[in-house]
Amino acid sequence: MDPLCGIYDVSFLERRVGTLTVSISGLNTVFECRCSAGSSGEIQRLFCVSDGVPVAIGVLMPEGGGLHLRKRFTKNALMRLGLSSIESCFLSSASQAAQITRPDSACAWRTAAGHDLVFEDSALTASCRGRTDLLASGDRAQLLLAVPVDADAPFPLMPVFCFGDAAEIRGKDYVVFCLKNGKFIQSEHIFSENCT
Repeated sequence: MDPLCGIYDVSFLERRVGTLTVSISGLNTVFECRCSAGSSGEIQRLFCVSDGVPVAIGVLMPEGGGLHLRKRFTKNALMRLGLSSIESCFLSSASQAAQITRPDSACAWRTAAGHDLVFEDSALTASCRGRTDLLASGDRAQLLLAVPVDADAPFPLMPVFCFGDAAEIRGKDYVVFCLKNGKFIQSEHIFSENCT
């Protein structure tokens, strides 16, 4: 039995508003969430907490007076998301999602020396060695890594480019990655003006 499979309560503003059912269908893990409308017409996103970190699953759509989400993930997609367990589930509006998906220290960018970074993939670690222009926020458990975009130089993390979000930080163009314990995960970060 897959450790994610089961039925979970979904909360919104600390009250139960529905359920998430996780099941296996062929090679996919299926997430199906049904909830009452969480708030006054705002778009709601489902999050599952895994190892203490909220992971964005997807946006719920109106259906029959409530909200519904059905999404399929391959095992590899779940690994990229960093979803290995489900501790709790909750809904959040888009405006709240910016607070949830970013570490508290996301606005405190610091210079990250390439030789201090360790990724799950040793080739990526080697590609950052010697870099002095990287920025980081958070800690190893959940880290935001900003890699500058330079039109005249090759991008050092090309194998994981699809995991990044474009952002402008301190007037320069960056690709920002989210890492969980050294592993790149798919992110749905919303970067506010205060954090760029």
